[in-house]
Amino acid sequence: MHAQIYPEVLAQLRETMVDTMAKPKEVLVVIDENGEAVEVNFDDVENIHIYERMREVLVCLTNIDNASMDKTIQKRLDALTKDKSNFSFEALNKLCWALGSISGIMKVDEENKFVVSVVKELLNLCEKTQGKSNKALVAADIMYVVG
Repeated sequence: MHAQIYPEVLAQLRETMVDTMAKPKEVLVVIDENGEAVEVNFDDVENIHIYERMREVLVCLTNIDNASMDKTIQKRLDALTKDKSNFSFEALNKLCWALGSISGIMKVDEENKFVVSVVKELLNLCEKTQGKSNKALVAADIMYVVG
């Protein structure tokens, strides 16, 4: 019975963590209330602490099942890039922050293959995106994932 319950709970936890990922300290480009890309230079200690705890959980979830984490992130990315009605820069940022937080956890060849596929989709999204500030947001996410 437990073997059937835990995978479902872990899958829901992966999705929730990816969908609600906190902003890491390194990210300096955010969307303001007018929908414009702006740089933010401040240390939000509480947010950084939340990010670190969320990162630890994502690392554990990735260590438990790499393939499921890969699948969760790819599913979320596909939903954002394939269906424009689901797209939001906030959701894309959170997805990229979650992906960046698990960098170095997977085997090198698996991670390289996965990151290349994600970056390709993000580059395609950048090409399709209208507006200089919007392109800058997607480019910032690409740089975060690559970094």
